[in-house]
Amino acid sequence: MNFKRALCAQKPYLFLMNTRYDEFTPDLVEKYFQRCLFYGMYPSMFSHNAAEDPYWRNPRWCNRDRLLFKRYIPLIKRVAEAGWEPIPHTTSDNEHVYVERFGPDGTGNVYFTFLNDSDEPQTATIRIARAPLDLAGVSDVTDQVSGERFPVRWAEEGGLLQVPFAPEQVRVFPLKCR
Repeated sequence: MNFKRALCAQKPYLFLMNTRYDEFTPDLVEKYFQRCLFYGMYPSMFSHNAAEDPYWRNPRWCNRDRLLFKRYIPLIKRVAEAGWEPIPHTTSDNEHVYVERFGPDGTGNVYFTFLNDSDEPQTATIRIARAPLDLAGVSDVTDQVSGERFPVRWAEEGGLLQVPFAPEQVRVFPLKCR
């Protein structure tokens, strides 16, 4: 994924999931969508053998996953259109919690995506550099996936957050540039 993201830079990338969708349950679809969200890449579906029984011709699968599409595709679009940036100006003190940055977009929003790449709960101290992005100081940030709010402590060099993560959880924090 890192290789694909780096090669594409700010260009869009679309995954095509070929699998047996009766076995690719909603929890796996959500995990797939969250990974795509972390990397700012679009998910899609086809069939187990790229020929027979396509996902989009089976209303049972499409209807089963409809709420996941409604929840994640707008977030993925927002993040992807902001454009991936190779230098996040943000760090995690936890080796299992990865960070990517997208933007700023046309309205001055920067999106930070975080991924707990372990199967255990994790907590990370997130440090966001203020000066390189000219970030406005805010008292808290809201995870765009879960709706949870986290307080931000600002100092001259940047913001500091303590963030818990469920196993393999993805979070998205938008911040405004001045």
